[in-house]
Amino acid sequence: MDSLLPLGLFIFCLVVIELIFSGIKNLRSGGSKSVQARLQALQKDRPEHIDIHILRDRRLSPSGWLHAILSILPGMKNIDRLLQQANVGMALSTFLLLMAGSAACGYLLPAAALKRPELGPVFALLFLTIPFLYVLQKKNERIKKFADQLPDALELIGRTMRAGHAFSGGMKMVAEEFDDPIGSEFARTLSEINFGVGVADALKAMAKRVGSDDLSYFVIAVIIQRETGGNLAEIVEAIAFIIRERIKLMGKVRVLAAEGKVSAIVLCALPFLIALFGFSTNPKLFNVLTEDPAGRIMSYTALGLMAFGILVIRKMIKIRV
Repeated sequence: MDSLLPLGLFIFCLVVIELIFSGIKNLRSGGSKSVQARLQALQKDRPEHIDIHILRDRRLSPSGWLHAILSILPGMKNIDRLLQQANVGMALSTFLLLMAGSAACGYLLPAAALKRPELGPVFALLFLTIPFLYVLQKKNERIKKFADQLPDALELIGRTMRAGHAFSGGMKMVAEEFDDPIGSEFARTLSEINFGVGVADALKAMAKRVGSDDLSYFVIAVIIQRETGGNLAEIVEAIAFIIRERIKLMGKVRVLAAEGKVSAIVLCALPFLIALFGFSTNPKLFNVLTEDPAGRIMSYTALGLMAFGILVIRKMIKIRV
């Protein structure tokens, strides 16, 4: 275990150096940001507070060699898509360094505070998941807010089209009248269309960025209507009605499943709370589980079984509508 301490210190120092260089780079790019803000202010037909970019491949790291390495690693694209959906404004390389720094801090904490370096891997694993859980929570909050805004936005598009405006005019109304996230996402999609990106490609890119199932249904309906024809205003209003009713049904299901969720939380937290209480009252009680090889195997097996049980309970109480 002691041989891993230098590795943890190295990762922690690497993260600190990377964050310092990122901060210096952001300070140096202040002039270019001000120029970009002034150029956006000249575009009278778009909100000034929205960052507009043309559709392009997202870079996984500011460094070219690191971007090339991350591009060929499996699973990196999915993590980067999660960062886009959470809208945390962080590159994938910075997020990975943050996770590595959290794991290093978790590994060093038991040796420094508890004088138990053998618990380093367990704390490192726990701390490793903290940035990921934070990003996942931000993504869920953003998708929920987007889903709450979507029915009103689609109804506005439908009314705008019934008044004689084009589909792009309805998207412009949504971009001007709604706050983030739906206002900024529609404005970005509209700007991509104005810059020459195809309507279908721009809508698909928005659905991929947001990660909302309801938005995907709307995008698919618009793409099919553009290929086959039909009354798009009626289609959009019908989708808005279905989404609104689905949100109401989800609220009823959430209320009915609240008791099961509370029971699941108690069952999942109870073993850890009992272990924490026992360790605080009698630390020697767990020596056999941390020092003896068979005890370590039993501890890791129990943690794995508890993680599997938590996943099963989560599947049971998560009802999709």
